[in-house]
Amino acid sequence: MSQKQARTLLGSSVLGGLLEQVAPLGCLDIGARRGPTPDLLPLAAASEVTCFEPDPEECAELTRRFANDATWRGIRFLPEALSEEGGPRRLHLTRSRGASTLLEPILEIGQRFSREKYVWVDQTIDIETTTLDEAAARYRLEDTVFVKIDVEGLELEILRSGASLLASSVQAIRCEVSFLPIRREQPTYSDIQEFLDGFGFRPMGFCELHEWRRRRSKARAERLSFSRGQIAHGDMLFLRDPEAIEGADGQRARRLVQNALLALSHDYADHAQALLHLPEAQPMLNGLSPASLDAELEIAARALSRRSRARAWSRRARRARRWVGLGDR
Repeated sequence: MSQKQARTLLGSSVLGGLLEQVAPLGCLDIGARRGPTPDLLPLAAASEVTCFEPDPEECAELTRRFANDATWRGIRFLPEALSEEGGPRRLHLTRSRGASTLLEPILEIGQRFSREKYVWVDQTIDIETTTLDEAAARYRLEDTVFVKIDVEGLELEILRSGASLLASSVQAIRCEVSFLPIRREQPTYSDIQEFLDGFGFRPMGFCELHEWRRRRSKARAERLSFSRGQIAHGDMLFLRDPEAIEGADGQRARRLVQNALLALSHDYADHAQALLHLPEAQPMLNGLSPASLDAELEIAARALSRRSRARAWSRRARRARRWVGLGDR
């Protein structure tokens, strides 16, 4: 970790020092097409990221593209597919390759919402899969604190396959959830929330949310001037409840701080503040007074506010481009 990278976190040198104390942060990105999630960029200097991407060509391209990337403390890409029980599975390669899945797409649902490219299967191939717990043991990932999972309907399967990992070190999960199943036997949000609740993970909010309209014609004359779409899918952030964090005193303090910093990187400054004020977290704070801690958190909160405003303007610009036909999602 370079001195420049490690010096501050969201503008705070104190929080940057705290991040160094709990490094490295083991992170998994399951379904890493186009690269690792940007959620962790504030923590990148302390993050060792392992990315699972079952498409061998995409995995090779990512390995090449990030070969000299100094953003992360460490990053690697593995051409592995995960499933609940491991073993052979059939992969459905859809027209939009990012929507390829081990579950059978439902063509009628895609047609209903003009999303045929997400459900139209070009070909199927048989692949070998492994479980998350098996992969964690094979690649020495037992100290993972963050998991991002976006695998087109297989999220609950893979979470179930990593029960040992979830019960130990993991503090935060970013998981794609569906409200409109477009694949056969695809679990919905409530199924995933119920499962994670059993491990002490609580839903914090959406990292992103997608609504689908019934008609998506590019012809301006055929588009209504305004309409909300039906909620279809999104990415939800789950954090482990502080009461569910176990371990000896030193380990529990470390986990509390890791949880707080992961919350902070996702804009949950209030949650981070509450955790860092817990008596059990104090051994990690090196005598920092509550007032001084809050002053440093305010520095970070202002940086998060600026970042949030920048993202909002970027979203508005993308919507405007889509409206005039320059882009389509």
